[in-house]
Amino acid sequence: YLAPLAGYEDYYGYQAELLSSENLTFAQGQSSRTKLAEGRESYMVTGDFTYSGEDKFGILLGYNDNYQRYISYYPKEKKLAFSLKSRLTTEAEVSAELVEGEKYSFVYVQEGSVGIFYIKGVAGLSFRVYGVNNKRMALYSNGSAVNFENLKYFNTDYRFYIYLNGTDHNLVLEELKGKITILSGQTGAGKSTLINALIPGFNLQTQEISEALGRGKHTTRETNLYEINGGFIGDTPGFSKLDVLGVTESELQDLFIDFKNHKCRFKDCKHTIGSKDCGIIEASMNGEILKSRHENYLKMYNLIKEKK
Repeated sequence: YLAPLAGYEDYYGYQAELLSSENLTFAQGQSSRTKLAEGRESYMVTGDFTYSGEDKFGILLGYNDNYQRYISYYPKEKKLAFSLKSRLTTEAEVSAELVEGEKYSFVYVQEGSVGIFYIKGVAGLSFRVYGVNNKRMALYSNGSAVNFENLKYFNTDYRFYIYLNGTDHNLVLEELKGKITILSGQTGAGKSTLINALIPGFNLQTQEISEALGRGKHTTRETNLYEINGGFIGDTPGFSKLDVLGVTESELQDLFIDFKNHKCRFKDCKHTIGSKDCGIIEASMNGEILKSRHENYLKMYNLIKEKK
């Protein structure tokens, strides 16, 4: 089975609010479900559970307006499985022998179109799951008595800090405590200026925004780590723009792994606006692929065409 998901608690560092209590109880003989969290493109749910009974239970993932994706434990079959409501067969499964009344810890990770469900020390299951990003997730039981405890929901939401001259920087310093942090951004965004503000007496070289170019001037020319609050912060050279190097138009679509399970009528389809019977465009319209993914593909596709 999968190795323990060490380090994921650090990666999903922001504990978000649950839609339910952190402790849930499903009674014997009753089919029940409870909304747990707002799913994202990238998130993690952890908790503990005990069970008794022979009916399946587990996690429901939203698809369109309904819960149609199941991650379930089957007590009679002694297996952990991922399945679609619309199909009779499971998409992925693994043997898992759990003991009634014994407490188990679990982790569920959703990273783009990849789902990973791990029961500590017992079994792990990984699978492709499309169309569930930004949909609600729930816990359910088809009749087994299940107690969930210590439920927590984490995601990678960005936090924004707005400062004026003379503002206390303790919130940012606390975020950086004991970590290795790298600053990245466009030339002139203020990376070196931020480090100067956070570290008393520091004086990294900075320059004004170029009026002629309308952007920052390259000042930082190498990457350096500086000690800060028990960790390190890295200053990096800025960039003027992003580019697509060494990729052809036909190769680009193969780099979008969530495109692969969607077929187009024509083999040479470019998935651009106006393409006839394009499975990628259709999937982005009905939520099976994030619209932003197709939009990013189009931007890169046009960049490659312009470089010819």
